[in-house]
Amino acid sequence: MIFYIPLANANSVKTDPKYFALADNLEEYNAFPWGELSWEPTRATICNAVENRLFLKRRPLKKSDKVHYSITSFPHALLIWAYESIPTIAGKFTTKYVEAIPRMLSWTSADNVKFDDVMSALTGEKKIISKL
Repeated sequence: MIFYIPLANANSVKTDPKYFALADNLEEYNAFPWGELSWEPTRATICNAVENRLFLKRRPLKKSDKVHYSITSFPHALLIWAYESIPTIAGKFTTKYVEAIPRMLSWTSADNVKFDDVMSALTGEKKIISKL
């Protein structure tokens, strides 16, 4: 069911009733491979974002082009992994509440963190705008 929470506002998402039945049996619920279920759609959207980025890099950008990434499915796990693994990102863009349980709830972040800001934090470089 966790898999469907980020997609709950999408009209095309239908939750399979078997997931609700799992909620009635804690042992089956805990044994269910939730990671496998959520990974494939997440991986697919990451690949799509990379493909779109490569497509845009292969041609000159127009002023009307808006470059953005949208990762659907369950990207929260990837964010938490990044916060836990890359202290530079965590220190600059998040606040951690040590006592929160589950651990995922330990983190909060500012809205709309820009990719360029994250890259600047990681590399120590400022974005350079140049005209060709």
